[in-house]
Amino acid sequence: MFQFLFYLFLIGVCIASFQDLQRREVDNWLNLFLIISSLGFIFISSIFLRTSNLIFFASCSMIIMFILANLFYYGRVFAGGDAKLLFSMFVLFTGLSFYETFVNILLFLGFLLISGSIWGVGFSLYLFFKNPRNIKLQFNKEIDNSYAEYFLGAGAFCIVLSFFNIMFLFFSMLFFIFPLLFAFARAVEKTSMTKSINARDLREGDWLVNPIKMKNKTIIPNWEGLRNSDLVLLRKLNKKVMIKEGIPFVPSFLIALLLYVLFRNDLYMLLFNIF
Repeated sequence: MFQFLFYLFLIGVCIASFQDLQRREVDNWLNLFLIISSLGFIFISSIFLRTSNLIFFASCSMIIMFILANLFYYGRVFAGGDAKLLFSMFVLFTGLSFYETFVNILLFLGFLLISGSIWGVGFSLYLFFKNPRNIKLQFNKEIDNSYAEYFLGAGAFCIVLSFFNIMFLFFSMLFFIFPLLFAFARAVEKTSMTKSINARDLREGDWLVNPIKMKNKTIIPNWEGLRNSDLVLLRKLNKKVMIKEGIPFVPSFLIALLLYVLFRNDLYMLLFNIF
């Protein structure tokens, strides 16, 4: 059963990754197809196996993933397409018990956190090597505006405290590294992740960089992006507008899926023996 689901979602996540890299969005039809296919497979499998347990634990997984997807979306961790894709994968984590189902979800989220961090750093470095000069110039400006001296002071103070407790050495490293990473992220965002496009080419979900004043309304940038009602007004404008593109996050789903398949059984047995 799992083998079929793995190949189904492997193909689906590969398509979603391509869409995200190309257009910074995942089509709703793809997520809907994965959900309907998964539900159909679960019902058919339950009939052949003559058990309702599979439907029950799949329902548990669906509820948990629905809650998590909404938490990540409204907590501004995921964009809409990422949250929908995460929810559509609920069937992959269905186990033979509630405990197994819950652990499967935790394992995947752990792999997603790791792969997302690695992918984010790697993609940022890719953007840096494409445009090193402008990013370096912007990085110097961001460092000046990041209150780096306060973090450096806190880091130096933690080094002194580390003579009494070695744990403070870890905090000192965080204080030293944070302003550099923050300034680098802001420099990459401002130089390589914003672009000017014609207002007529805007799409639903695009993120505005600056507010746009019109005759009777001001459209304010927000996390959810542009809505259809905003597009109706903006497409009447005959001018360029600045939009911000996020890092395409879906490829980290693909990495997490492969890690999950490769290491899930070993980690599950480890957790089972511990608890």
